[in-house]
Amino acid sequence: MGFMRLHIVAMVGNLITPGLSAMMMGRMGSWPVMYVSVASSAISVLGTRFLPETKPKTVEEDGEASLAGGRGSASTGAAATWRHFAAMAKESVAMIKSRSLVLVLAASLVSIALVYSTMQFLAQFSSKRYGLPLSETGYLLSVGGFGNLITIVFVMPAVAVWLRADSTPKPFRQADDRSRDLMLAKLSGASAIVGGLCMAAAPTIPTFIGGMVILSLASGFSSILRSLVVVYVDVTQRTRAFTIFMISETIGSGYAHPMLAGLFSLGMRYGGIWIGLPYFGVAVGCVLAVGFLMFVRMPQQPLDEGHESGGEVEDDGWP
Repeated sequence: MGFMRLHIVAMVGNLITPGLSAMMMGRMGSWPVMYVSVASSAISVLGTRFLPETKPKTVEEDGEASLAGGRGSASTGAAATWRHFAAMAKESVAMIKSRSLVLVLAASLVSIALVYSTMQFLAQFSSKRYGLPLSETGYLLSVGGFGNLITIVFVMPAVAVWLRADSTPKPFRQADDRSRDLMLAKLSGASAIVGGLCMAAAPTIPTFIGGMVILSLASGFSSILRSLVVVYVDVTQRTRAFTIFMISETIGSGYAHPMLAGLFSLGMRYGGIWIGLPYFGVAVGCVLAVGFLMFVRMPQQPLDEGHESGGEVEDDGWP
């Protein structure tokens, strides 16, 4: 639930800011938008200083650390830091005992282009393909943000309830929350495939917006994958599991931008329907992600016995 709340806050920002920036660009030019963006980022950074996790250590803690270190702490500190980093990395690798956990991480890795295709890349794509001024592409982003907000607030909760209902067809009916999240991830991935194909083949702006609406049904895909990650680790290892998940997304972002740009350049060269090649690539990545999720299995041990109590979580380990 925490992931969904954060996602809703992000979607509200995606809903408001593109239209606002488009209006400002149309009336005042691009520079005021950049100034407001920099100021907003600075306010966000300053706001983190009020979080308990970011507050500096107390004087007593610093004094104890300095006494414990003594002379030569500066020279030995770097070596100790590297040893600690190596130990943490070794423990993190050893933590990945479940084949299903690896498949969830792989699904995140191959579907990360979905995030960038609906955010940073959409404005450039719609401007080149449909001849829209950049100052007006922000309205398209607002449509996507509005669709994402509706999906997170209304559609996904309704689908989650439907998956648990007795009247739901057997292939979709899920007995517990973990299986429900896995089915939600599969359905979100399927929506991304259909939406990506529609956006790739859309000849006009209205049909492109229709594809965006379908694609917005997958707006919670990344958050659902995060919720699946914690199923396969002990409760004390959740933070490290989230870190590993973020690393997989960071690795994915390393190829997502060049892939979208390369496919777009290739599509512009051939013209016609091939202009939508970037979204064909997004659809292929989501096909791989859904394929990985088809082989994911839930742990056999009940949630309240292993996952929440801190015991070992049984799952299909590597043969």
